[in-house]
Amino acid sequence: MAERPKLMAGVLRSLRAPFVDSCFHPVVPFPAQRTYKVPFTSLPIDSGAFVQEDYCMELYESLFIIRPSLSDEDTNTLIEKMKGVADKTGAEFIKVENLGKKKLAYEVRRERKGTYAHFYFRAPNNTVGELERAYRMEDNVIKFLTIHHEKELIPKRPVEPSAQESAGGRV
Repeated sequence: MAERPKLMAGVLRSLRAPFVDSCFHPVVPFPAQRTYKVPFTSLPIDSGAFVQEDYCMELYESLFIIRPSLSDEDTNTLIEKMKGVADKTGAEFIKVENLGKKKLAYEVRRERKGTYAHFYFRAPNNTVGELERAYRMEDNVIKFLTIHHEKELIPKRPVEPSAQESAGGRV
């Protein structure tokens, strides 16, 4: 029974050691209060949650499939809703496309067809989490995929035939 208080005191001393200097003044390893210019989150600022300050805009591509039973107006409304979710977190859209109805390779949620929508955008890293959360919450989205690009996609240039090829010769 006598050993237990000594053990606890040693544990507390070892936990406290990095944060106390030689004169026994507490050393704070990080600022107690950080202020953020523009937090990219859907949480209220005063909620006490940790908000990561990140202004690094990364390239992402997101494709999601919508139930084909929705009308064209409802489909466009849903696409705008998903675009709004990403806009709230600071996304900059490069391309937004409605690719139309297509046959699926396999049945997904008892659907054989789906309306494809494609986003290509630049956004902070927490945008993907918010966007995919919105996809999961929406019943009309049957499948989705979001990928991160290292570099910006550059469209391929058409290759011009050389003078020898255009004359009918082989290269």
